[in-house]
Amino acid sequence: MLTLQNKEDIYDLLKQGFKEEEKIPLATLALYLNSKKFSYQEYGYKKLRSLLGDCSFLSCETDVKNHSNVYVTLHPFKDEKAAKPTKAKKPKTKLDEKTKKKISELLLSEYEPGHAYPLSMVSKYLVDHKIDYKALGFSKMRKLIESLTDILLLVEEDDNRSIVTVNFLKLKKKVPTSEKKKEEKVKNASSQLPTPKKGCFFVPNNLILSIKEFTSLGLDNDAIIALLLKDYTTAYKAKSFKPKDDAFIFPLSFQSKEKEPLIASIKKAGKGATYAYYLNFVGSDKEKARDCLNDHVCFTDYDTAMADLAKLARKEKWCYHNSKDKYIILKIYLQYTFYQVFSQNKLKEDPSSSFACFNTGLKTESYEDIYGILLKSQDKNIPQPYIFQGFSTAASQGLGKIVVEHFNPLPQKANYIHSSDDLVYNSNSDIHTDYHHIILDNLDRFPLSFLKALVLPFKEENKLLSQIEKEKSAFTKDKLFSKLEKLVEKNDTLFSLLRISLEASISKAIRMVNYDYRNALPSFFPTRNVMSLMLPLEFTNNDEVEAVLLIERTPSGNYQGQTILTLKQCYVNARLISPLENSFLNPTKIED
Repeated sequence: MLTLQNKEDIYDLLKQGFKEEEKIPLATLALYLNSKKFSYQEYGYKKLRSLLGDCSFLSCETDVKNHSNVYVTLHPFKDEKAAKPTKAKKPKTKLDEKTKKKISELLLSEYEPGHAYPLSMVSKYLVDHKIDYKALGFSKMRKLIESLTDILLLVEEDDNRSIVTVNFLKLKKKVPTSEKKKEEKVKNASSQLPTPKKGCFFVPNNLILSIKEFTSLGLDNDAIIALLLKDYTTAYKAKSFKPKDDAFIFPLSFQSKEKEPLIASIKKAGKGATYAYYLNFVGSDKEKARDCLNDHVCFTDYDTAMADLAKLARKEKWCYHNSKDKYIILKIYLQYTFYQVFSQNKLKEDPSSSFACFNTGLKTESYEDIYGILLKSQDKNIPQPYIFQGFSTAASQGLGKIVVEHFNPLPQKANYIHSSDDLVYNSNSDIHTDYHHIILDNLDRFPLSFLKALVLPFKEENKLLSQIEKEKSAFTKDKLFSKLEKLVEKNDTLFSLLRISLEASISKAIRMVNYDYRNALPSFFPTRNVMSLMLPLEFTNNDEVEAVLLIERTPSGNYQGQTILTLKQCYVNARLISPLENSFLNPTKIED
């Protein structure tokens, strides 16, 4: 703790460099003190901000527009001995008893009474469980927590100013720790996994399609399902499942084209499904791209962080038409980008300060790089190794000073492109397309209006497509498409019509690319770690691109037509490479 003399000395030191009642960026103040050989560690503090918080002549505030920027204001020094002690004001409670009880039960289900937990962890937990502090009348989640004086106590400690001690004053029952509960949940769930037998779990068509695309099995759907069941049976007998969130992972006996081991995960279906369990992932035996960011970075308020990033970046549409989440594209973009940055060892860390930094790949309106600033976590209660601090450009006030002070050279953005062949379509090369695979395994990716025109002369197929058009259940629709695919496979005339129409669309796409090479959009698929080109497919005469043909360059120099994708399926993969304005991919025309 600081003595009165200590405080007077610090005040005099700050008065030499700054004026009273003027906002000073925290980073500027820190650099000034450092230049004066001032060490907060000598006073027994682990953080400068903890020391500043004990100086009554200073106040700190966060910029409302950019949460990354923190400002300090120097006030006139007052003799604390002469000041009369005042009782701390009890925060006004704005919550009714029903809401308090809900929050209390939420906290009790996750945290053990009497133990200390980081404020950031508790805040994120409440946000994740739909506790909207703004709707409840609070400017910050911290303010809401401070108001819960009869449920918990917020303790400010010198070495860490964000510790929450959860004391459930009204509840006597002691609950098991979160780790024990998770172990019990895993044990109970794994013991209830279905006994291996045909049909014990559902395999979605998109996963079967993925297996065909990134392996060289050359098997039909039924043979692939049989192979998955065989591997599931092996794991069931050996009890070798690994829990991951609410799913269970088991190894597969086959590999990817790049000879990487593969895994699958099985998950319990939600209420209303006609199956008990389903396969929810098949892929490489490494971190999924979308999990990497969540596994490594702890966000206090993820949605606010995304809003801040969107404001800082060049103006761009970050959601599809009718998206419920207005930053859904940005969120997936950042997940994929962080995964690539992390995989390429471009997440830079400064051991002396515990700061870490990565390049988001995004630019400001003046084309400055935007960086994500992290802090190495010292808290064992936080599972992620880093705590998110904010987004900033280099050298800007606040976090920007940290970027230039601790990182040289500055972190580089993720790399996706290894050759000009990854970017430009070679018109001298041929495209070889597996029409049988693309049509029979991807009917649900073709425009419905296009399919309706072709199946009109065929009574059974037309009736089935009408059912698909009216169906709202994704699962039932998937089943109906599977039936339609089998009918198309048996109907040579209809299959030929589909093939001729697809060939015509591909021919037009090639003419479009030969006219303007920018019509072939490069894209990157993180789960397979490959670059591809996307050719625009138009199925009608209205000049509307409704799908893309994904092509990859083979060792011989020719192109392999891999699959057909909807515009939504490919948007973020193309956005990773570059902005997409003035391209055929317009998010406002892509239905979510």
